[in-house]
Amino acid sequence: MKRPAFQFYPGDWQRDTGLRSCSLGARGLWLEMLCLMHDGDPYGHLRIGQSNISSEQLARMVGCKLGDVARWLKELETANVFSRTKAGTIYSRRMVRDEDRREKRAAGGAASLKNPNVPRPKGEEGYPSDHPSRSPSSASFVPSLRESPSSASSSPSASTHKKKDPPDPPAHNHQPVNGMTPEALLQRFNTILGIQHCKKLTPAILNAFKAHN
Repeated sequence: MKRPAFQFYPGDWQRDTGLRSCSLGARGLWLEMLCLMHDGDPYGHLRIGQSNISSEQLARMVGCKLGDVARWLKELETANVFSRTKAGTIYSRRMVRDEDRREKRAAGGAASLKNPNVPRPKGEEGYPSDHPSRSPSSASFVPSLRESPSSASSSPSASTHKKKDPPDPPAHNHQPVNGMTPEALLQRFNTILGIQHCKKLTPAILNAFKAHN
């Protein structure tokens, strides 16, 4: 797959003493060559298809005179900015080295999928996918252990297992005590509580209050 861009390191460009020793025209030509080698096959090689790019072709491609391009190429090669294969193809050592690293990393990533401990892409065997047959809505229905109030009321056995209402508490015998009803005694008791002498309450009022409650 053709890459839309390549990595460019301004610091390395500035610190390359061989490249800095070349003229501005030679450095500009080298940048043009890097863009052409990005499309080369193999990657990083100054080629068009299966053929090397000659000096005449390079001059036409960059829009410069052949004499200038030939002089700049000599500067770059003397400064060891680029290398040549045995067949004479110009190539960038950095681009070839970076491409080799990328290929090794890609191969290592593909090989890691054979390891059962490495998470696999979604949808592979043994892993969930987005297929409708594996969606939660199509899963078999498992009844809940708790029935909702509506289902409990519609169940045939709901009436038989219905809890009986608790019995009403025994009614109090509201008989007057010492001539006073329990309500009056309670009101008086509350009034007496507002006084600090609660110990003066008569036993009759206390007994009447306990009987009322």
